[in-house]
Amino acid sequence: MKDWVEQDDEEEDTKSDKAELRLSDWVGDRIEQKIYNLKTLSQFGERLNRFSAINDFDADCQKIVLQFFKLYQQYPDENIFRNTKITDYESEDYDEHESISMEKYISFWADNEGWLAEHIEQSVNNEFGEYGDIDEPEITKRFDGKKKVEHEHGTLIFETTLFKLLDELVYLLNTYKKQRNGTQKPQ
Repeated sequence: MKDWVEQDDEEEDTKSDKAELRLSDWVGDRIEQKIYNLKTLSQFGERLNRFSAINDFDADCQKIVLQFFKLYQQYPDENIFRNTKITDYESEDYDEHESISMEKYISFWADNEGWLAEHIEQSVNNEFGEYGDIDEPEITKRFDGKKKVEHEHGTLIFETTLFKLLDELVYLLNTYKKQRNGTQKPQ
């Protein structure tokens, strides 16, 4: 989309679109730095202990974040992709439109409103409409005596809990944004 907008003639709409793209890039870079910074995780518990909610939204966020932190403490070395199919993109049997892999549908974006959000949503929906299936965490049990799959962990408790928390976080953030913008009455 960035290339597409940059190739358009310079107009007022194009300036606004470019500004959205720059902001989105900036937000993405900052979030990536925070997610991948090990210091963030090592100090996360301390930050949670010092946090004081000043309104219902803060309290709801704190509740969900405490659950995320508890999950991290229970599974410190795990990640969401631990029980996914490993796709061999070099294989002759690989069909890129066979299923949506998890790394394609687990993501974050800067804002769910505006020109950029509208185009991203439309592009993703169009692309995902081409797939026949969606990959989800799975466990393979072998009964034929062959070696177990390397990434098999026995249960899906971690994944189930993480997806539930992500759903709650998305709901909370979307509800808050609607309330803040006046499109939904506070409960």
